[in-house]
Amino acid sequence: MAEQQSSKAPYGVVYLIRNVVNGKIYVGQTVKPLPQYIKTNLLTAATGSNKKPLLYRAFRKYGAASFEVQELCQAFSKEELSSLEKQWILDYRSNVSGIGYNLTTGGTGGTMVGEAYEKLCRPKTIEHRRKLSEARKRIGTAHLNSPEARRKKGDTLRGRVFSEPTKQKMSASAKIRKRTPEERSNQSARMSGTGNHMYGVPMPVGHQDKLQKASREWRESAPREQLMAIHAAASRARWGGPDAELKRAAVRAAMSGANNPHFGKPLGEVQKQKMIEGARRRLEALGPEGRSELARRAANSKPKNFCTICGARHKARGFCDKHYQRWEKYGDPNFAQIVTRQNCSMCESPAIAKGVCGKHYAQAKRGKLPVVDPGKSATRQDVVNEAAEGRT
Repeated sequence: MAEQQSSKAPYGVVYLIRNVVNGKIYVGQTVKPLPQYIKTNLLTAATGSNKKPLLYRAFRKYGAASFEVQELCQAFSKEELSSLEKQWILDYRSNVSGIGYNLTTGGTGGTMVGEAYEKLCRPKTIEHRRKLSEARKRIGTAHLNSPEARRKKGDTLRGRVFSEPTKQKMSASAKIRKRTPEERSNQSARMSGTGNHMYGVPMPVGHQDKLQKASREWRESAPREQLMAIHAAASRARWGGPDAELKRAAVRAAMSGANNPHFGKPLGEVQKQKMIEGARRRLEALGPEGRSELARRAANSKPKNFCTICGARHKARGFCDKHYQRWEKYGDPNFAQIVTRQNCSMCESPAIAKGVCGKHYAQAKRGKLPVVDPGKSATRQDVVNEAAEGRT
């Protein structure tokens, strides 16, 4: 059996790393060539990784020259390699604090024991969490979030075209991940209101201006065909479908008349200037060809008829409904009948007929006029006679 194993290449080795400064040790296993594996660990520790926390910190603190490496034994299977590593850790007690850098009992998926396990399970203070967060931001992902790294990643992904098999796989994966209406409803309930981490958080000063500027610059630089396609797709998604007419009717009912928040409010000077600037930017974004096409369409379109006097919607003979009725009745669209209002001869209310108000005219028709002063008796008699003539 020993002869067969000696002729067979080993599966892996168990090694020992010793710190010559303080005498601490570390026992590990690898299936790679030992010099190459140690070099890889030194490079990984130099990047700030904490995959093997105690050992990598020691590498960074004392330097590679302060450590020596020794091969302990060879193994010819995965199970034997893990078993031997556990045995060597137990013999050297390298997982005991103050003696070694091991945090587990060894083997694949080893169990953390002792003081290391207690430290891991100990509740972290707010200050400790803040330091961990700053360390991760400073070391762990600094090289990934730098402007240069983001630029390289964007250049790599920009303009990438997926093949048809890849598109089909992505589509199938997205369909599998599609959540049920109940799951979407539950997530919406969890993320709505106070459940949303951004609830009640005001937008930083100037952030909205930056968003508007970025959106405006993108619209100005994007091809016109792309913008038109995006707007058409958004319109179809919002107003398409079998219930499109119902949606439009609901919006019209909700935003008509007094329901509209701008109902009865005149446009301010600032709003007018914004509308003018927006129209100017849209014309500039069209370019010379787009503006020429817009002018051509306006020239070929059917002219809209408006009233020649007030500019309202046209009805007939160049007039709106109001001016057309004046023209038809009086022969002059600008005719305005002057009506003089008189007060009731029996009180101070406005007169509506026969020189009296509505109340006294009704009493006169019924023959129940009240007693009035002599100065108005003649007028009262006229009303009584007129009412009597009306009854006969």
